[in-house]
Parts: sequence; structure tokens; C-alpha cells
Amino acid sequence: MKCKKLLAILLALCLILSLTSCNQKSEQDEKFDELTKSSAAPESQPESSQTSEPASKPESAPAGSLSGELTVSSWARIESHSQLEIMAEEFMDLNPDVTITVDYAETNISAIPDVNQSRDSYCAQVRAELVSGEADYILYSPPGKLNLYDISKSGVLLDLRPYFDSDPTINPDEYFTQVLDAVSVDGKLTSMPFSFYFDGMYLNRKAMESINVDTAGITTLNSDMLLDWYEQARAANPEIKLLFGEQGKDFLFDDEKFAYIDVDGRTASFQSPEFISFLERTNALDDAEPNLDKMANRYAQNAYLAYELLRCQASGEEPSLDESQDPYAYQFVTGGRAALACVTNMNIFALTDIGFDMEHLAGPYPVTDTQGRLAVSSIDDYAVPSSMKNPDLARAFISYCLRERESTILTSEQSFGSLLYSQNAPLNKKNFALLAEEFSTVPGTIGYEQLVGKTGKEIDGEALAQKMDEHLSMGLVNRKLYSPDVQEYLDEFYNSGLTTAEQCAEKIQGRVDIWLHE
Repeated sequence: MKCKKLLAILLALCLILSLTSCNQKSEQDEKFDELTKSSAAPESQPESSQTSEPASKPESAPAGSLSGELTVSSWARIESHSQLEIMAEEFMDLNPDVTITVDYAETNISAIPDVNQSRDSYCAQVRAELVSGEADYILYSPPGKLNLYDISKSGVLLDLRPYFDSDPTINPDEYFTQVLDAVSVDGKLTSMPFSFYFDGMYLNRKAMESINVDTAGITTLNSDMLLDWYEQARAANPEIKLLFGEQGKDFLFDDEKFAYIDVDGRTASFQSPEFISFLERTNALDDAEPNLDKMANRYAQNAYLAYELLRCQASGEEPSLDESQDPYAYQFVTGGRAALACVTNMNIFALTDIGFDMEHLAGPYPVTDTQGRLAVSSIDDYAVPSSMKNPDLARAFISYCLRERESTILTSEQSFGSLLYSQNAPLNKKNFALLAEEFSTVPGTIGYEQLVGKTGKEIDGEALAQKMDEHLSMGLVNRKLYSPDVQEYLDEFYNSGLTTAEQCAEKIQGRVDIWLHE
């Protein structure tokens, strides 16, 4: 992003504080953190296929004569953002009088001395430019700390809903509009999700069989169900954990908090007997893995490695892994404990496991709160500031990125090979179905698929899109709207033992009450 005058930032400072806080670490930031760690996370990025022939590009340009310059601003360039650059190249090829500049505040995230400082600085600068009317760019993939959903209430972002509804190139029936409804604020769509995801879990088949639960009859999971099953399974096997990996006792809170917050009514019920019971039951979990390296614990987020651990424990066989090439994965498979469930993001990788029968794992299943609501979120959002000089061009480019494609495998002269259109679930249903069918043709996009014999599996994209529609038919919650920072109180209770469950609930209630009325 081009440097702006310091005066504008200073003049807007008093208004910045009224928009939103930049101190909360949201789920969006966790995603950025995960993506910026080392390559130890096996499913974090698809590998290049080194394909030299470019995929077919959409044939028709957006309606009308398009010209002008457009800037797309993003905090940091991570691998997944190169898709944006390829689509910008395509759009300019179709519209020779258009110039698009993708402007990253940080072009090499691994070289940033202080990631948090860099992110906070970007948030402050964008807020200042939004308030002062200097923001002449599309915001792409903004950090969660920017919290566009709070900012949108100040009128500094355009409502994209009227454009989406009136664009002749957009057929709403071809999109997962349930997601748009969920992320709208006061009926306004000020942040357009390019794709979305939600939390999911795989289940240990053997453990579920031991407590007489038929996994075929499960459609969704919630914390009460998981804790009930865990307590039953532990009675039969005291060594079993609830979750594979390094998640703390507070992990389930992120999917359960929605059941106790009424954003519209500005009320919360964290002092209820139900929530206090939730705290007590989660505090009784024994999920620590002190004998595993922290990096090996991160590998436990891969369902196929969890499968391999269970297979080796059941058969007594050696892992089908090369220890010298994959030491952390090998350490997890040989030294980890069995668990009831494996956490996943329900992205395109996990979604294609639906209907794929694995001997040791069942699922994945969406995770809801105990009221049956599914929390959806997105990393790659688009937002258009009200101060944009050419909003029609901005909206045309966004429309182009969302529309149906001939191929979801993207290539570019500037890229090293092929990239997937998205790693999450595209908002466009046809792109979702096509991506599900095509992604397995890009080598390395799954990770350890050979461990479960998934390599080369044919995927019915349309059937999977219908399944997604079923998941989205339940009540949806916009995860980004629920951002009260109560982590210190959870740490006091779970990690330090400084409070009782009742005291922890009281503190959370007080903090959330303040947040609801800010």
C-alpha cells in the first residue's frame, strides 16, 4: 500500500477508536498465523503440478465497456493470495483498458520481524484511510483484527447486496446465498466472501463402536455430544483423549459460545447452569501430549495421519512413512495417543472425504453449537470502501472472480505451475462442484492421501454441492461477528486454576455484556 500522509492518520485517530478495537485475536488471525508457520502443516498449501499448458479462461468479459485503474489492497502476501493475482491477469486480458495493481503491505511474510506489529499497523492505516475518505482500493482478505463487520456500521463500506441482486451475470440460484445472508450486517452485505468454511471433525470408528454409537446416523456434532461420547469411551479406555493434537481445553468454546450470545438482543447467558457445566466438563479433559514435540502435535491436525496412528496401534505394524523425510509426522504416528475425534476445517480437502469410507475414521461432520447453529467464516473477503473513485469497476472485478469458470485449476506465466481456485468452499456452486472434481488432479493437494488409499478417487462434485446445501440449511452464524476477547479468563480457569467455573462464567458474562453494548 502506498504511504499516506501522517496528517490523515492523526486526524482520523479519534474516530478510529469508535470503530473497533485492534487488540482482539480473532479466528481470522489464527488462520493467518497457521498459514505463516513452517511447512510442517501438511495440508496448508497445494503444491505446484508444474503444468506448462494454461487452463482455459472464462470466455466472456463483464458486460459494458470497462476501463480505468484499480488497486486491490491486502496486508500480506501468503501463498493462497496468488490466485487473486492470476484472476487479475485474466480480467485485464479480457479488458485491455483496465489496469489492476495488487498491493501488499508485506510481500514476504516470513521476513517480517514482528508479525503482530505489522498487522496492527496495517489495521490502523486502513481504518484511518476509511474514515478520512482516502481509501481508493478494494480490501482483500483483511486481517480479523480489522473487523470489517464492526466497521461497516459506520458507513465507510459499500453495500454489495444491491449490485449482487441486480447484476445480470449473476444468478443467485447458482450461489450459496445462505452464506451471504449469514455474513450480512443489518441486511447489508459490506464484505463479499469469495469462499467459506466451517469447523468439522472426524471420529474414531473403533472408539465409537465401543460405546455402541452408529456413525452412519450422525449428521452434525456439538460439544455436548462429543463430551458425552468421550466420557463413555474413557470409561472403557482411560488412555483415550478427546482430540488429536495440541488443542487446549478451551478449544470447544469457540464453537459453543454462540449458544450463549444473542447479538440482536444484546444479551448473554454465560452464568447459566448449562455453561458452568460446559466449563467443568471441558476442564476434566486429559488431552496433553508432553512426550511429543510441538511440531509433531501440529501434524495431528491431519486426519490421514490420525488414521495412520490408529491403524498402526490396531495392527502393530510400522508406519507407512519415511522417518528421515518426515520426522515429525513419524513421531506423531509412533508416539501419539489415540483420541475420539480429529479436528478439521471443512474446506475442499475435508469435504471430498464425505462418502469416502475409511476403516479407522468416520466423517467429517460439521460442528454446531448446542442450539444447532453452524458458524461460517471466510479468509478471502472483498470489501469496497465508500470513498472508492471507481466503484463500478471494483464491483465488476469482484463479480468476475465469483462467476462460473471453465476450470478451477489456475495457471499463469508468472506462476510456477498450477494453483487451485480456492482451498475452501467457493461461493459459486458450480465452481464448488468443479473444484471438488479437479483438485485431486493437482499433485500434493491432499497430503497423505496414499495412507488411506484415496489417491485417484473420483468425486461427484454436484452431489457434494447438494450435500453442502444441506449443511447450510441449518441456522448459520457469522463467526466474525462474535469477537469478545475472553481468552484471559479461560486461561485463568483452564491453565492456571485461579478461578472456579462459576467465577470464570461471571467474568466472561461481564466482559461480553460490555462488548455487546459498546
